[in-house]
Amino acid sequence: MRHETRVRAAPWVVLLGVALLISVATFSAARVSLEFFKLPGAPGAIWWPATGLVLVIVVRCPRRWWWVLLPVFGVVTGIANIPLGGLTVSLTSALVNVLEVLVAGMILQGSSDRGVRKLRNAQEAVRFVVAIAAALAVGAALVALRSAVFQGDAPWDRVARGYVAMHMLGLFSFAPLLLPGRSSWKTGPVREVEFVAVLGATVAIDAWAFLDTTAGGRAFPILLPIIWAAIRLDPLRATATSLITCALAAYGTSRGLGAFGQIVGLAQRQMTAQLLIATVTITTLALVLITRHRARLVARVSDSEQTLKVAIQQALVGIYSIRLDAGRLGEIRDVNTAMCQMLGYEPDELEGKPDRIFRGHPDSAESTALTARIDQLASGEIDAFQRETHFAMSTGDELWVELSAARVVPSTSPPFALIYVHDLTGREQIKHMLESMALHDALTGLPNRSVLFPRLDDLLQRAYRDGTQVGLLYLDLNGFKPVNDTYGHAAGDAVLVEVARRLENSVRPGDTVARLGGDEFAVLAANIGRESDLAVIAERIHAELATPIALPDGAAVTIDISIGAAVGSRETTADDLLRAADVEMYRIKSGGAGFRLISRMDPGLASSG
Repeated sequence: MRHETRVRAAPWVVLLGVALLISVATFSAARVSLEFFKLPGAPGAIWWPATGLVLVIVVRCPRRWWWVLLPVFGVVTGIANIPLGGLTVSLTSALVNVLEVLVAGMILQGSSDRGVRKLRNAQEAVRFVVAIAAALAVGAALVALRSAVFQGDAPWDRVARGYVAMHMLGLFSFAPLLLPGRSSWKTGPVREVEFVAVLGATVAIDAWAFLDTTAGGRAFPILLPIIWAAIRLDPLRATATSLITCALAAYGTSRGLGAFGQIVGLAQRQMTAQLLIATVTITTLALVLITRHRARLVARVSDSEQTLKVAIQQALVGIYSIRLDAGRLGEIRDVNTAMCQMLGYEPDELEGKPDRIFRGHPDSAESTALTARIDQLASGEIDAFQRETHFAMSTGDELWVELSAARVVPSTSPPFALIYVHDLTGREQIKHMLESMALHDALTGLPNRSVLFPRLDDLLQRAYRDGTQVGLLYLDLNGFKPVNDTYGHAAGDAVLVEVARRLENSVRPGDTVARLGGDEFAVLAANIGRESDLAVIAERIHAELATPIALPDGAAVTIDISIGAAVGSRETTADDLLRAADVEMYRIKSGGAGFRLISRMDPGLASSG
């Protein structure tokens, strides 16, 4: 609970500190303005910085604090202005200054209290000018009303014009302090030495221009250190340099010294000095705003480029970029670690080389199509593309990859293409494996029904055109079940695998051996000249299976097989041929064929199926 109390009390400490700052700043600025620049018999000061300084402080504070800060400002302003013209002038000045800061602050912070308003860009600079104009309009109206009600030595319109001129200078002089912080400017001793040098040059040139009695026409050089400070230094230091120039210009001109000392009449000299001060302050604001904006853009671009470079280098997917400008089209700019590892290269083996290094056959159709796509990127015809192609590794092997390329057009450098490379080798292997599993028997690796039947249809159609014949053998192992029952399913699987191998050894090149399921197989024979050709194949199969088959546990079995043969030609369909071979196989099987089981203990032992 005590901790929460301290947290709630902390803003009040800050608020009191800010109120004290406003009090000191307001009183000091007002008294310096009234006493240092006041001439005997003159109606007022030539320069009024208090409102500008307090506006900066108020805008940087949360709006919920204003109910304390603005009354503090008003009271201190009234006290500071009592010597200027009595209680009426003091009260009017306090009210005018409070309303001026209130109107400008509300416009600058907008309708919400979400944070500090800062001049970051041209839009916010225009907002600042609008805020100042509105504040001065309110203040001028009140001052003119006071002059009209309480008749003085000067007409109300002249008083209003003088008020606007003086307060506009004060507001604009402190405008650079509303700019963002100085994080993007260089830091360290070098910056401090440069600031001291600029400050010394400012004092020297301003003293020469505004305090020397023979300095007629020397006003222009004062802008040189102002411009330097605005471009090279941070907003706070640029404002300090500008304020020194404004103070010395006001002091010298009001006393008839320096560049404008020869102008007859105090009012004319004051107006000339005010125009000069306006030029100085507005120049400072504009240059600091532009410089700050450019610094932010450069920092943002630099950060973005560095972030992109790190992201590319650390990416797990292969990434490289190629130039798209004429004369260097296709030259590799950058390549990340993943890309080098994928293809077996070092970065210096790729950077600066043409992208043809990735293509195993530059004249192939794939390479030509990829080149056409890159040409379209270079011409701006397309902004991006995706394509699957082969990339050559450093070993000469090829990878099947997918490219995702995008055209990038920087504002300060030639266009280039950023290309992402995905290795599809694993995907292709899985794809081929799945296709193989769908078309082949998982145990024996032989084609299954999905392969046999379309191939049978194709051969029958060809036989119909060519007048040839197609043969089909339908095979069934006799008594295969006792093998599973006696030795287990592992032994049965071993028998099926060995039978498949021997069947492939028995057929002619080009013939198809397929497993239909269980212990049933088929042999598809193309270009059968006569039916006896199938008998020859069947005899070779019987001969191959006559040799005992070794089982995993050391036993051996001799397997017999029933074979049904059928030959198809012109009008035969695949179903007809398969049905005929199946019927023939069962007819032969019913003749009582069996298998011999050779035991490890007694090789001569036979068992009927």
